[in-house]
Amino acid sequence: MNKYSNAAYKDTALLQLIRKGEEPAFTELFYRYWQSLYEKANTILRNPAVSKDIVQDVFYSIWVRRAELDIQSVKAYLEQAVRFQVFKAIRDHKAGLQMQERLTAVTVDIMEDDPLLFKEHQELLEYLISKLPEDYREAFRLSRQDQLSYKEISQRLQISERSVEHRIAKSLEFFRTHYRYDLLIVMLMVTQAGKLL
Repeated sequence: MNKYSNAAYKDTALLQLIRKGEEPAFTELFYRYWQSLYEKANTILRNPAVSKDIVQDVFYSIWVRRAELDIQSVKAYLEQAVRFQVFKAIRDHKAGLQMQERLTAVTVDIMEDDPLLFKEHQELLEYLISKLPEDYREAFRLSRQDQLSYKEISQRLQISERSVEHRIAKSLEFFRTHYRYDLLIVMLMVTQAGKLL
């Protein structure tokens, strides 16, 4: 039996031991959270192999970077790390599922799991949208929030479809320079997720 298995060893105590290279403490932390993190990832991805890889990669990263880690809440840190890896898997199409459908599920998961975090990122995205030039902003909102096709937007704004495509591409380029990509792809699903709740 692992000497760190009893409840006397809180997560923070385990983390201090892990920083010193204590493998049994790391093993205990892994077994405390492995199952719940795997279930969170697999609920979204519905791909057991990728979900297992994600959780293992997160723990591997903790061990490799153990000396430099500054974690306040181990559980929150692990959940956020797994969530970001899930975003990345979806973005890279590792999950083998429809991207938009899965991103909507991720967004709903965040809204239920941490509504304050979600609200902060939603507000930041809204702020960035407000910084777009007016014609870009209008095209972007019609595309992402009203879910109109490029053809429908071109008819409404009386511009070519190519111009619509250009404005959307430039808007996304602007966001990528001011916002983390893994969060961006999720936050762009805000409207769709809101409709599901």
